Amino acid sequence: MKIFVCYDGSDIAKRALKNATELFSGFKVVFVIASVVKLDSGLDAHAAESDEELKEEKKAELLKVAKELNEETGFSVDALFSVGNPPRILCDLIKEHGPDCVVTGKRGKESIGERFLGSVSEYIIDNCDKPVIIIH
Repeated sequence: MKIFVCYDGSDIAKRALKNATELFSGFKVVFVIASVVKLDSGLDAHAAESDEELKEEKKAELLKVAKELNEETGFSVDALFSVGNPPRILCDLIKEHGPDCVVTGKRGKESIGERFLGSVSEYIIDNCDKPVIIIH
C-alpha cells in the first residue's frame, strides 16, 4: 500500500503525518512525503538568494522528517521535493506516483471559498482521483 502525504512543515502537516502513521500502523506501507515550495523572487536578486536559501532549508527539513519517520516506525519512506505551484504540482505527483490514498492537512483560511478547506486540500480533492483523508 502506498500513502501519499502532503507536507509543508506546518503544525497541521506534522499532525497529518503523525495521524497517517498511526492509522496505517500494522500495514505494509510505503509513505511518499511530498513538499512543494512556492518561490516568488521574480527579478529581485536579493529575493532570489533568499528563495534559494528557503528552498534548501525546506528540502533539508523534508529529508530529515523522512529519515526520522523511517527510523521511528520502520515504514519505507520516499521524499519528494519540488518548487512551484503547490496544488498543481502535488496533484501531478499524486498522479505520477499512484498512491492508494492521499493524506493532507486542512487549512482554515478566512476567505469564503476557502473557509472549510485550504486551497491545496480543496484542489487535490477536486482534481485527483484518489481517496483523500483530511486531517484537522
